[in-house]
Amino acid sequence: MRNIPLSAVRKIIAENMVKSKREIPHFYLTTEVDMTECVKFREKLNEELLKKNKPKCTFNDFIIKAVAKSLEKYPHINCRFVETSIQIMDEFNVGFAVALSFEDGIIVPVIPSADKLSLEEIIIKRDVLTNKAREKKLTPDGMKGAQTVITNLGMYDIINFTAIMPPTASSILAIGRIKERAVVKDGEVIARSIMQMTGSFDHRAINGACAAVFLQEIKTLLEQPQGLTE
Repeated sequence: MRNIPLSAVRKIIAENMVKSKREIPHFYLTTEVDMTECVKFREKLNEELLKKNKPKCTFNDFIIKAVAKSLEKYPHINCRFVETSIQIMDEFNVGFAVALSFEDGIIVPVIPSADKLSLEEIIIKRDVLTNKAREKKLTPDGMKGAQTVITNLGMYDIINFTAIMPPTASSILAIGRIKERAVVKDGEVIARSIMQMTGSFDHRAINGACAAVFLQEIKTLLEQPQGLTE
């Protein structure tokens, strides 16, 4: 047997996860998103970004933008439960999980006021924050204020999972692998790129119907990605 002492970051993560699971009544909703158009759009967008010497677009960038636009439409999801009230936050900040080492686990940088940024601005901001996180140069202010967080394990060939939200958040979206699959569309069997997305929500502040409508809006935006550039 070998004991591995907890790093400072790993200890904080452990404490936060216990606090969240103990105090927040999670409920979970899963939907499937047809990412076929998003896959095509990303390829074209990355060709343009390469010419401009800009960072590559990831699928997380589309999801961050879609979440921000959906929060703008359904601001009651952008909330925080306190003892005597539900606080609706003014800024639509979106967090995203970044994997570090085995010892340090993950860290969650936050893109503030993501609804006010263009898709290209989100790509650049996400790239900068990801690099800072991996280099352990992210300040505490760079990890505050997100009521909705995105965690993506699709690159590890994970199709579906549920996530525990940070104690200060009210929702977290668990993103699975985009996988080509045969589906029936307009009476024909065709290949489409399908992604599963599972939302964990704080049932003290958000009910099932509201969460379902929120996920439906994200799904619609991702399936018609051209609208994310507006």
